[in-house]
Amino acid sequence: MRQMIVSAGLAILASSMAFGQNTEPRPSFEVASVKVAEAPKPDAQGRMFIMRGCRGGPGTNEPGQLTCTNTPLRQLVITAYGLKNYQVEGPAWLDTDGYDIAAKVPAGTTKEQYNLMLQSLLAERFKVAVHRETKSMQVYALSIGKGGPKLKEVDAATLEAAKVAAAAAPAPGRGGQLPLPPPPPGGTTAITFSTTMGTGSGGMAMGGGSGMPSMAKGLTPRMSMRMSGNGSMQRSLYGYLTITQLVTSLANALDRPVTDLTELTATYDIDLTWVPDGNDTSMPMMGQVRAMAAGMVGGGGGDAGRPADPASEPGGFNLPQALQASLGLKLEQRKAPAEVLIVDHADKIPTEN
Repeated sequence: MRQMIVSAGLAILASSMAFGQNTEPRPSFEVASVKVAEAPKPDAQGRMFIMRGCRGGPGTNEPGQLTCTNTPLRQLVITAYGLKNYQVEGPAWLDTDGYDIAAKVPAGTTKEQYNLMLQSLLAERFKVAVHRETKSMQVYALSIGKGGPKLKEVDAATLEAAKVAAAAAPAPGRGGQLPLPPPPPGGTTAITFSTTMGTGSGGMAMGGGSGMPSMAKGLTPRMSMRMSGNGSMQRSLYGYLTITQLVTSLANALDRPVTDLTELTATYDIDLTWVPDGNDTSMPMMGQVRAMAAGMVGGGGGDAGRPADPASEPGGFNLPQALQASLGLKLEQRKAPAEVLIVDHADKIPTEN
């Protein structure tokens, strides 16, 4: 076990070496427009829908164009330096303020050159200044829980149908968009949010109703969040997933690395719901969810969107408890060193185009 923990720590250090500073001049986009995103407005049904994320660039179906919609600066920094969310630290507004970007990418640009162009854009338009530090941080290990796994393996016919559906669907962040979660029927105020993990794209609906959004399972992990009128929250992860996909989704939800110790290799029908606690820190768009909830759900109260105490929720489990109860898996905390990027300075208002 000690060897596994040390290996995990070394893996984090190795992956973090990708954002070393380069003293040579960085390449730049041919043309770039950068502006503060407009505040979202409700539709005719009173729902609020936010689309965030970037599409285009090398390796996509739009290699000559970068288009970002209402994208937080943190996500731009993560992409530019090839990092994970937990490797970037800076002021809180990096997660909440959104920006619209349209840039022309020169023909033949590689992924490495593209990242350097984005670094140049951040330095020129936002005056971003960064430095690196090595810190000891909390990580996680996923293993088989007490009593063995409770996972349901996806049968061959269902798996094949899901593959056909995935091949026909547009990819979020690559010219397509996630469907808007339908506002659930009922009489209580709620917010529902859905995202495809790892794409940077998502949709959020606000309106009357209760319950979680109902969306078809597929081969891509889906994350949903429901915030009720009393400020309590539930998150759900669902899909036909491998353990590798499950681990990646958990790492995104926890904003920390997760090591797979299960040795499970099949594709499983995952349906996991939990109540966020203090360790559940990386909910996409959480800053905007809270700000909007203060006006729509909590009547302007300051507690709207605050993670609830799982013990106060009827039948509510935090993430480790839900993994054990629903899937028979054990999630344990570890400590490991990791190199992080500190954003020392960034302007909220970018330089004019």
